Amino acid sequence: VHPLHSLKISHHRGDPSFRLSRKKRTTQNQRPRVVYVSTALLGFRQLYPPLLPDTVYLDWQLHLVEFLKTLPVDLVCRPHPESIVPGVRHPLEDIAMVASGPFHQLREAADIFIFDYPRTTSFWECLCTDKPVVYMNLNHESFNPELRPTMEKRCRFVSVTYDERNLPQFDRDALSQAIMTAPSRVDSGEIRGVLVGEQE
Repeated sequence: VHPLHSLKISHHRGDPSFRLSRKKRTTQNQRPRVVYVSTALLGFRQLYPPLLPDTVYLDWQLHLVEFLKTLPVDLVCRPHPESIVPGVRHPLEDIAMVASGPFHQLREAADIFIFDYPRTTSFWECLCTDKPVVYMNLNHESFNPELRPTMEKRCRFVSVTYDERNLPQFDRDALSQAIMTAPSRVDSGEIRGVLVGEQE
């Protein structure tokens, strides 16, 4: 397009969708409200980098949620709205509370977030809050090496391994510690500096 139009690229102050309020909370839940946010089940579609096949990923979600239910927390699951065709009950509803409605309402009510997929707006929104984020690293996404130290300061990474059948496995003690020892408030200034040019 260069011969037809002059092009000027200028910066701005970041995506306003990440410019979230960080009001000091006056009350804290007696049991931390933990929100597990999973990504979509894709059916016959696929993304790049590829996600786990639906049957493997759903099995992972069910095992993860069954463990989270053993912890002294109030657990809420938020599957991706495109995970199941409309009108079909998500299997997580059989074992845990599943939230629907606007994500921002759930984000405000949560104390701790658990994600296993980083390429989603919800993940980056939660990083811009002052609430702890636990990242279950399924190893199908890699962060820019320059950003990785910032991510490790902002999130509690819990590594995931794969067994002889290529099914993802997690260290229960490591996940429990990441959740139960999470502070009530974390510093999101560095991440906000990257996303919206705003630091504390």
